[in-house]
Parts: sequence; C-alpha cells; structure tokens
Amino acid sequence: MMAILCSDGQMSISDVQDECIRQKWIPLLTYRKVNDDIIYLPVFTIEDTARNFIKRNLPKKWTHAGIWLADKDLEKIQHNGWKIEHFSFPRKICSDPSIQLGFDIHEFTSEPDLTYKYA
Repeated sequence: MMAILCSDGQMSISDVQDECIRQKWIPLLTYRKVNDDIIYLPVFTIEDTARNFIKRNLPKKWTHAGIWLADKDLEKIQHNGWKIEHFSFPRKICSDPSIQLGFDIHEFTSEPDLTYKYA
C-alpha cells in the first residue's frame, strides 16, 4: 500500500530525504472528521491514483511524495489507533466541511521507500 508523504511546505523533499527517511520517520497525509478524534490514513494501491488524489486535494505549496508501506508499518499504524482508508479512485475530500486534512508523524520499522516526488 502507498501512503502520501505530506508537509505544509516547511520541509522540502530534500529535507525529508536528508532528515526524516534516514531517521525512519515521515509526516504522512492524514485527515480527521470534525465530529471525532480518529486519525484516518488514506492509502492507495496504484501510484497514479495517489498522484491524482494529491492534485485534487492538496495545496500546491505543500510538499508531496509517495511512500510504500510495509505490512509491518500498516500493522503498527492500526495498533496506534489510526484507521486505514483505501482509495481506489482519487476522490475529492478537501471541499467536505466535515473533513480536516493535515499530517501526522509515523515512525517506520525500516527506512521507508520514497517512490516519487511530487512537490
């Protein structure tokens, strides 16, 4: 499964590569619904779907990239209480007033695999 590396523009892709990936932590795109405190992690099986999701939902000034998640990482994310939501198409969620997009830090079990840069 692929997740989206996401920063609000404070870190560049090179900052993420130099600092975050080597230290095995990444800011991942997440969202919350206004009425609950659950962290939702959008994941994708196809890179193009993730790219199109980014184009439809995230500000251009934010830093974006794809990150492949190992099964161990998915298990750890679920153990930490995050809910994984599979997207099979790049649904637009940013205009939904009940959803707040953001990012949360995930500590990986091994050095994460940055698959593409889209900044």
